[in-house]
Amino acid sequence: MNKKFLALMCTACLVSALPSPASADPKPWIFSWGFGHFETLDFSQPYLEHSKDVHNHQWDREKWSPDVWIQQSESGLDLIDGFYRAGIIMDQTVKGGVPYLHVGPNFYKLGGYDKRRVMRSVDEVYKITSLETDDMFYLYDDFKDQIIGLYTRNGLQIQ
Repeated sequence: MNKKFLALMCTACLVSALPSPASADPKPWIFSWGFGHFETLDFSQPYLEHSKDVHNHQWDREKWSPDVWIQQSESGLDLIDGFYRAGIIMDQTVKGGVPYLHVGPNFYKLGGYDKRRVMRSVDEVYKITSLETDDMFYLYDDFKDQIIGLYTRNGLQIQ
């Protein structure tokens, strides 16, 4: 009795899972997709950061220059003023000869690519990490009252 009931239920489940001719379900059957389904799909993820890449090297393949943003504004200082108006940057100070860039709450809303682009643009405008000097600047958060990262000639490093 139990074996017949189980066989009847399995048959009913399989029959109900088959697509009807009027159905728009592209799956040919319940257990997998048909042959050739994955051939035309694009598996690239241009807006996602790879979690397996080390933070310092995850943007090495990116082709971008700060000149792209600087050319869209009247000057580099206008671009920096835009970062201030957007709440990305709040203030600039110097302590012990080292520049501190105070970041605002909207800095945290940026993705990893844009955080790096903003800091690279700031460096391009102020020429802090030029080749002649090996200078750097700290990223400082007033709300947390601590240094959250630094920018060197090698790029952005966030703690």
